Amino acid sequence: MSQNTYATTLDNGKGVRHGVVSELSAFLTIKPGEADALREALVRLHDRLRKAPWEYIRKIGVHDMRHVTYENDTRLLWATEFDTDWDPYIDDALALIGVDSFADWLQHTVGWDAVDHSSSEAIKRYVQSAQVSATCYYQAVPT
Repeated sequence: MSQNTYATTLDNGKGVRHGVVSELSAFLTIKPGEADALREALVRLHDRLRKAPWEYIRKIGVHDMRHVTYENDTRLLWATEFDTDWDPYIDDALALIGVDSFADWLQHTVGWDAVDHSSSEAIKRYVQSAQVSATCYYQAVPT
């Protein structure tokens, strides 16, 4: 069996990297009573991703994305993997998928009301405020 030569290191967005693939894990608090509206917004986001032109997905570099509600619909995990560093990933996602698509679901999280929704930098800071580096991260098939 050959040895894996991919090192796990931190990238510039608090996430962990394995080879060229980075992970993002963000833990957000859901506004009371808004879990159902959040789920509906997340379905819209994921539908938009599934229907996006392949060129957009390739440019963003996204491998996967998942959103998980937990603790009786009070908390949300946003977990995703992508081929680039943090800044190009989130910049491309906001530009190609649209700030409105992110605002649609993020508006149901605590703290979103204080964010300048027209500023990509403000949105990035908001996500990073909820982001936690993975303790360990393994990409089974690094690209």
